[in-house]
Amino acid sequence: MEKASSSKGFLRAMIALWTLISPWVLVHLSMAPPSQFQISAGALWNFLFVGVTMMVISVAQLMTATIWEGRVNAAVGVWLIASPWVLGFRSDPVLTWNAVVVGILAVVVSDLRG
Repeated sequence: MEKASSSKGFLRAMIALWTLISPWVLVHLSMAPPSQFQISAGALWNFLFVGVTMMVISVAQLMTATIWEGRVNAAVGVWLIASPWVLGFRSDPVLTWNAVVVGILAVVVSDLRG
């Protein structure tokens, strides 16, 4: 049981890390010239805020697992799924798919209880 919990915690931390760095990684992996590929400020701040929040939650879950961490992590995942439409960066398919897939992963590993 302890092994599964620690591997899930590691997975949550890796999802949080990817959320933090993904805007820059995706910009550098794109084949578009830098002048043509721009990230909206809303999208950038969204990924930074969500990534930091997810990282704090994953560390908190590793220290003491309570119900609220899983629920907050699931809520952050749902927000990440909805954020391209709410913040208006849905016209960028790479960032939109990144937000949706990472949000789904965050919900799946949120470890809801109760």
